Amino acid sequence: MEKAFAKIDFEELNKLNLYGRLCEAADAELYWFNTIDRADAAFGQTMKTHHHDFFEIHFILGGRIVYVFGQERAEAEANSIVVIPAGVPHVIESFTTDMLKSSIAVRIDGSEAIFKGLRSKGCRALKMQDKLCRGIAFCTEIAGKQLPYKEILIKNRIFEILCDIAGEFDFEVQKSAVETDARDVRLFKAKQFIKDNPNVFIGCEELARYCNISAKQLNRIFIKYESTPLLQYIHTEKLEQAKKMLTESEATVSDVSETLGFSSVYYFSRFFTKHIGMSPVEYRRSAGG
Repeated sequence: MEKAFAKIDFEELNKLNLYGRLCEAADAELYWFNTIDRADAAFGQTMKTHHHDFFEIHFILGGRIVYVFGQERAEAEANSIVVIPAGVPHVIESFTTDMLKSSIAVRIDGSEAIFKGLRSKGCRALKMQDKLCRGIAFCTEIAGKQLPYKEILIKNRIFEILCDIAGEFDFEVQKSAVETDARDVRLFKAKQFIKDNPNVFIGCEELARYCNISAKQLNRIFIKYESTPLLQYIHTEKLEQAKKMLTESEATVSDVSETLGFSSVYYFSRFFTKHIGMSPVEYRRSAGG
């Protein structure tokens, strides 16, 4: 890798809060671009195994990170890339104190060539070529300049980087719109995690660490945009999933408890009864299930 990056190199790029359509040539939607190191106060190692319906591409710029995909492990050293395809359960097992990584989250339509190319490169550490390093350097340099079209330039370069990783360059022009929450990308990130991982019973602190902010900050964002505290939002989503399973499936109460990540049927029943006012069995009976 030609350039040695530091966290400060990405300061202006992170401020842009990039999201949205990457280019007109393909159905690819950027959800976020961020950079973290071990010194980030909000970043922790306690995240549970989870998955998403989008790709995560991690550029390891310093140190070493160990990812776990089911029974497989990928040890990513500095100057490497890790592609996590949509739907793949994963977790960070460990990282060194000199860790530095930039990450891209992008939703890509399954019919796109770049989707197939990135998926084929998933769940292992790949060597970062000099061309990719130059692409990242271009993004960091442009971000700090007063240019009228810099966000477009950066998005185009990010798409080029993804194409290089995927090894695919033939794309058909498609027109579609993928919704994204323009109010605050951290709100979207948290809500998407809750939606994508119904089997993970995550707390406010863990979810905030995933979003790289404090629990107090994330709670303020939910109150501002959702008019509800973060914990109440998590509980409401969990209860809606439970009610749907109880009324629209033949799953047992034990099945529902396990599917939604509760530690025991007893705890699930207490949680449900406290918030709904009747037990899961009573609720199913009242709904005609």
